[in-house]
Amino acid sequence: MADTKKDNMLFEADAYYTIAAKQSGKVIAAGAAEEPLDESVCITAEEGGAEQLWKLVPAEDDCYKLICKASGKALDIIAAGVDNGSWVHQWDAIEHIGSQLWYVEPVEEGCYKIKAHFTR
Repeated sequence: MADTKKDNMLFEADAYYTIAAKQSGKVIAAGAAEEPLDESVCITAEEGGAEQLWKLVPAEDDCYKLICKASGKALDIIAAGVDNGSWVHQWDAIEHIGSQLWYVEPVEEGCYKIKAHFTR
């Protein structure tokens, strides 16, 4: 297992993960299964498709980029929104752009809180 050693968390360098809500079990999905290059992102039941799998790529400021397996695009906050309820979509991964950076903080065994870079 490749060790990124970020905040004592271990993520495999080439692995993809689902990002699920603890309460509902629903996952983040990019686009639609039949159209993964669609820029939209939604919350849906887990079905195991590549549009529901995300790679955590270490980035600056102790953050990660979240890259969708189906599209190769990054999870991005639309217009770099900082308010509760800001929308997200998937967009081409761009270096050094805060709207694509995410803190991944451990909460309990197997559970993490994902927060936008702008929240600190």
